[in-house]
Amino acid sequence: MRKQVLVLGDNHVYDYDFPSRRSYTEEFVRQLERQGHEVAVTYHVPLTLELATRLIPHLSLYDYDIILVGLGQADWLAEATGLRGWLNFAFRRLARRRQQLSGLLDGLYPHRYRTLILTPPPHREPLFRRLCRAGSRWTLQEGRRRDFSVFDIQSIIGAGEEFFRPDSPVQLSAISHELIGRRLYDYYRGETTLAPPREYKPPRRA
Repeated sequence: MRKQVLVLGDNHVYDYDFPSRRSYTEEFVRQLERQGHEVAVTYHVPLTLELATRLIPHLSLYDYDIILVGLGQADWLAEATGLRGWLNFAFRRLARRRQQLSGLLDGLYPHRYRTLILTPPPHREPLFRRLCRAGSRWTLQEGRRRDFSVFDIQSIIGAGEEFFRPDSPVQLSAISHELIGRRLYDYYRGETTLAPPREYKPPRRA
């Protein structure tokens, strides 16, 4: 069976520095192929939450069997450079990021049965790790409130050095990509939302 997969994500979903087929997205695709599927993948990367929200109306989303959405880490960290940046982010930007996340999910809502939302991965540095945890928590809350299937990356990998490249506190290691890809496939096979969702009406936009 042929499957069309759409990937909307940041740098983590398709790591250009890795050899071919080493990102967690490619590991997920490889697991599909091992089950006899012929898989065609369309990538739109790297994206921010805002850019992805603007892009969605221009895509033929009904053409895809699986929509993978791995966004948010760059957004949560964008304003947090040093202490001053952290304070600006905390008091003025955090609500905006959550609003952008809500807008993205509202745009994807008609396609929620075929969409897998991934939470932002962790960060090794404590300050940035707090932001990533907040982003992960809100992604879970907003996604599940709309009956999306949400895969929590931070329940799979932590902040230990084995999960990151030696030269980076943010870029995931090959072990992390392989682990995430395989567990994502297991989640897709057995834990995605199958029951009809409760009624949810996205807010009207002016």
